[in-house]
Amino acid sequence: MPLDRVVGQRIAILGRRNVREIIGVVSDVTVDAYGQQRSAVYTAHRQFAGNRNWLLTQAVATDGPPDAILPAVRAVIAAMDPELVVHRPTPMTEIIGRGTSVQRFAVVLMGTFATVSLTLAAIGLYGVLAYAVRQRTTEIGIRMTLGATASEIRSLVFRQASFVLAAGLVAGIAGALVLARWLSSLVFQVSPTDARILAATAMLLTLTAILAAWLPARRASRIQPATAMHDH
Repeated sequence: MPLDRVVGQRIAILGRRNVREIIGVVSDVTVDAYGQQRSAVYTAHRQFAGNRNWLLTQAVATDGPPDAILPAVRAVIAAMDPELVVHRPTPMTEIIGRGTSVQRFAVVLMGTFATVSLTLAAIGLYGVLAYAVRQRTTEIGIRMTLGATASEIRSLVFRQASFVLAAGLVAGIAGALVLARWLSSLVFQVSPTDARILAATAMLLTLTAILAAWLPARRASRIQPATAMHDH
């Protein structure tokens, strides 16, 4: 129905016996910490003033500390109706914090698990490469005997790490895309499939892999050919 035809219509509020006439329409307002909007009905306080179980919420804007204006707010409320009380005055920041507490806890928990997973991935990659270097000690010694430089040996180890990293990135991005719908409930104005987020994650994992592969690569480049052949 067009808005210009809404005024004057009658609707039932809190039951069929409580019918009210629409006297005006206001613009959309946010109703939660995430800026979401939904339909709401505004009712004049005097229509429910006789019901002492009626909960009335007032929002007061101030440039100073909220506690400093509380006495003035109580005085204004008492002037409106001496039987009204100011119950649980709360700063808006705390109200918003309550609305996002579950999501913030989930994000912190996921961040902790992600940090642990990243650490375990780095340790695992380091262990795999260190073991591969030990297994290829003779091969590396022969390569260096035939003229391979230290930088070429490091490149050999890093190339092996790149295969492991590529497989991990493909599996991780695929998993993120599959779980995107579930992850969207934990973020606000951010898409889990945002290319920038995926690129930043891939870059972080790449840097972690480079750091994990650096020590085995450095160790491989310092292998003495004679020692490698003698151990073999």
